[in-house]
Amino acid sequence: MKNSILIIAACIISFAVASCGGNSSSDKERIAQLEDSIARILSKQQAKTPSYGSDSENKTSNTFTATSSSEYDSNSASTNFLGTYKVIDATGHTFYIILNEDETANVKIEGSDVILYCSWEELFIINKGIRIDFSDKRPIIYFDGGVKKYGGMYLKDGWLYAGSSEVESKHPQWRLKAEKVK
Repeated sequence: MKNSILIIAACIISFAVASCGGNSSSDKERIAQLEDSIARILSKQQAKTPSYGSDSENKTSNTFTATSSSEYDSNSASTNFLGTYKVIDATGHTFYIILNEDETANVKIEGSDVILYCSWEELFIINKGIRIDFSDKRPIIYFDGGVKKYGGMYLKDGWLYAGSSEVESKHPQWRLKAEKVK
C-alpha cells in the first residue's frame, strides 16, 4: 500500500514538473534524480518489511517464516495456540474462549446457552500473543483489579490480559489465568 502511494506521488510530481516546462535538460535530470530517490526509498522500505511465505505455504503447513527471527517468538511457528481456553473472572463467571483456524473465535459462558463471536489475530512477532476482539460489547469480564473489559484482550503464556500494556507489564491485577482445556 505504501509503495503504491509513493509510486503515485512520484508520477504526479514527475507530471507536474514536465507540464510546467520540463523540456530543459536540467528539469529532465531533476525528474531522473527524483525517480532514483523514490526507487531507493522503496528498496529500503522493502528491506525493512518482514517477508512471509506464500499463502499456499501457510495453508498447507500452518507455519510462518519470518525473516526477522531475532524478535520472533518460537511459539508462533505453529498453531499450537488454537483450541479452547477456560477463564474464570474475578466474579466467578467461567468463560470458554475457542480459537478457530480461520481467525474467528467463540466465547461460551458456562451455565448459559449464549455464544458470543469474536476474531483473533496472532501477534507473537511483536511479543503480544493473541489479540481477541469481540463483535459486540459482551461478555463483561471482570479482572482482579475490578476492571471490566469488553474486547481487545490478549491471550499470552496462559493468561488473558486486559490490554496491550498489561501484556508488557504482566500486571497481576489486569490478567486472569487462561487454562487450555482442548
